[in-house]
Amino acid sequence: IGGQMFCEVQSLETVTISEGVETIDIQAFAYNPNLRTINIPNSVMSLGAGIVHGCPKLEQITGKYTSDDGRCLITDGILNSFAPANLTEYTLPKDVTIIGSMAFSDNFTELKTVHLPEGLVTIADRAFRYSGLETITFPSTLKYLYAEAFYGSNALKTIYCKSLFPPAFIGCDDRWETVFGDIHPNAVIYVPEKQVEQYKREWPWYSSIIKGYDFGND
Repeated sequence: IGGQMFCEVQSLETVTISEGVETIDIQAFAYNPNLRTINIPNSVMSLGAGIVHGCPKLEQITGKYTSDDGRCLITDGILNSFAPANLTEYTLPKDVTIIGSMAFSDNFTELKTVHLPEGLVTIADRAFRYSGLETITFPSTLKYLYAEAFYGSNALKTIYCKSLFPPAFIGCDDRWETVFGDIHPNAVIYVPEKQVEQYKREWPWYSSIIKGYDFGND
């Protein structure tokens, strides 16, 4: 199934993909405003990024690669897609190590909080772009943040980062500021108290909003 092949189909509510399909390419079913369910057959071996990206009414993903609750599509620890319908808060499965490109992006405005697991290493480009998040806590294991990861999430006011070493900004070229670009104007980034100066040095674009926080034994 080619990239964006079934993108922006207003009437599409349910998708059942035939057994035998091996590849579903990037954004194959993206931006379908009324899509509620999709089934992934066992024959699928390759998934492009964000195959159901921007589907706010998506309630359930079934079949291969799906989480126990039917909300996540996960391949080898990479969260590819998410079914956000009717959720304001969500806890990611513990086996997620990478949040893939566009997994939560584009106006999932009802979803205000996502709890990230220890063991998460990477948040890919545009993962939460234009999301409705109000707060996020990065685990101590986070190492990489890609371009536009939270860009345009203008309700995002509180960011907690537990890592003792500032996660590296990747793929931004000379646009490092875009990782948290256009978030809430009064946003604050809380980091371990003893690491404030290091964060300010390595994240100079956000030095004015970086503050120390005692995470205790969290």
